[in-house]
Amino acid sequence: MIASLEADDSEWAAKELATLRTKSPQTCKVALRQLHDSLECADFAANMVMEYRIASRVLTRPDFAEGVRAVIVDKDNAPQWDPATPEGVSDALIDSIFAPLPADEEWKPL
Repeated sequence: MIASLEADDSEWAAKELATLRTKSPQTCKVALRQLHDSLECADFAANMVMEYRIASRVLTRPDFAEGVRAVIVDKDNAPQWDPATPEGVSDALIDSIFAPLPADEEWKPL
């Protein structure tokens, strides 16, 4: 997606690329995977299981606290993402965010 925007010399592409570059690379990759994987969810409950897995793991990763610091606490709007680039976000990291939780921790509908 970034390569496509870089190859496009339109004003719109430049604006979108600039916006993407301010966002957490990890969060961007999680969002893309989430959109893809949601197509495979059989129903709302399956989607909620995925959402809960993501939330329970992303909240413990450095980028969540860094985003809060940059926007709410210090208000410098200069987050230092970890990893700092999309290339630095490994498939293994993304897989770990989407991996099943222990059975007693998974989301279950009431």
